Amino acid sequence: MKSKYISLTLAFLTILFIMACKKSEVYENPYEGGKQPLGISLSLTTAPVPQEATGGSTVTFAATGLLPYKDLAVFSFNGQKAEILSITETGITVKVPEDASTGVATLSINDQVFFGPRFKVSGKISIDPEFRVSGGANRDIFAYYPLTDDRFIFLGAFTDYDGKGIITPVNRIARVFKNGSADISFRSGGADGSLYGIAPLEDKYITAGSFSGFYFNAGRSILTNINNITQLSASGEVDSVLVDTYSTNHSLAPGIPATGKKKAVPAFNGGTNSTIGKIYSYQNKLTATGNFKYYVSKRYDISRKPVIISGVTLYADSIVTDSVETPQVVRFNADGSLDKTFRFNSANNMGLPAGNGFVSSSYMQADGKLIVVGSFNKFDELPAGRIVRLNLTGTVDPVFNSGTGADQSIGSITYNPLNRKYLITGSFTSYNGVPANGIALLNEDGSIDQSFVSKGFSSDGGATFAKQLSNGMIVVSGVFSTYNGIRRSGFMVLTPTGDLAKGYNAIGSIKGYVNDLYETTNSTGQMAVMLIGSFSQIDGTTANNITRLVFEK
Repeated sequence: MKSKYISLTLAFLTILFIMACKKSEVYENPYEGGKQPLGISLSLTTAPVPQEATGGSTVTFAATGLLPYKDLAVFSFNGQKAEILSITETGITVKVPEDASTGVATLSINDQVFFGPRFKVSGKISIDPEFRVSGGANRDIFAYYPLTDDRFIFLGAFTDYDGKGIITPVNRIARVFKNGSADISFRSGGADGSLYGIAPLEDKYITAGSFSGFYFNAGRSILTNINNITQLSASGEVDSVLVDTYSTNHSLAPGIPATGKKKAVPAFNGGTNSTIGKIYSYQNKLTATGNFKYYVSKRYDISRKPVIISGVTLYADSIVTDSVETPQVVRFNADGSLDKTFRFNSANNMGLPAGNGFVSSSYMQADGKLIVVGSFNKFDELPAGRIVRLNLTGTVDPVFNSGTGADQSIGSITYNPLNRKYLITGSFTSYNGVPANGIALLNEDGSIDQSFVSKGFSSDGGATFAKQLSNGMIVVSGVFSTYNGIRRSGFMVLTPTGDLAKGYNAIGSIKGYVNDLYETTNSTGQMAVMLIGSFSQIDGTTANNITRLVFEK
């Protein structure tokens, strides 16, 4: 017992010693070393003089407390460093960089940053005030189809356009006038899923995407049994036909007569098991690309396997789906049936194998040949550097001169019919062994045009879309923050050689990205470019997935 008390006493004394030591410790102040206030103010209330200027102009900002730090000061326009001309007790005078763009002006002393007002850098590109879109689309616009009367059909994921969905349902499809306002006479009920493409077929339209039903009757009814593609009338309504089903002519159970009733079904009887990304019409047939695996069609004249209950055989008047393996690229006849003259192996009753990676986009030439791009390095078991061209029969075109192609994925492809060039964007760094940082210009035969040189994007992203205009300039969108080390936030205009076009990059950043564009003119004959996509703002102005820019000469 005595030893037990001695042990407890020693333990207690040890605890007291430790506590005494802790009381004598000196702890570091966690707030010590904070930044010292510099007494600097870059005014947000006093407007700069002038309030708007072009690159190369001189601007004075109201500021105080700068004189002691004049040798340390760094001034920037939207992240682009400017030349400081003078500093006084009441202000700082700077020269707007030639490559500056609209955005917040900032002043930094070592690693302390002071934010100033948003400064408008004027240039040769601006938002078109004639484009009368007040609300825009409430979700993405993926594609457009130009009509002969200057109107457009828009397709996307939106469920409202310009606030008109309250009056007439606007489900992923809308018709708009040239000035961007909604055409409420368009009576299409729309789809129950996203629409990505539309193509004409005689006096009809074929639309495709990721949906299983199409609304009609002012949106109160829906026609189902659609597999990502269907036929619309000129007014945008889904086309249907009446067919005999199994119950029309057969009894479903003993003692129950045949109904004799026909069923309303989609007129276009064909589709795919998954999303269609692009669709094209050529010679009264339709070609679709995507990452689907099967062509599917419906059978209405047969019943599913009968069920025997208590010795009674019962049949089901349900729709039966037939499928044929036709991965990534398929051609439909006008009625939706499978065109087995295109990319089809009759011996094993299936389509050709296509790519060993994703198909991200495609483009059909005027002669019906199809260019397909993506992440594959083989197509139909043949080497393919993320790009191939298919002949009219769907076989790989060996004449297409892409060589080893891109070293990484190609995400988009566009074509300019005036100069007969393609633009591709993606995560690649070379094309057929030639350096090509995320964007490349291709000749019509698939070879790279080395007159265009990408100057490189910021490490945090790259281009997702690029298209060349009729004047040769190239509009680029993506998730980048710089190009060639110059601040460009997701949107820029390049020269045909790949340099930032002087005067056309003063516009501010875009919140989101562009999916496509359409070149047109405004009322004064100036070049105008309509942008559609997935963006909420551009140049500090709200733009719900659509806007139009004016390009000055």
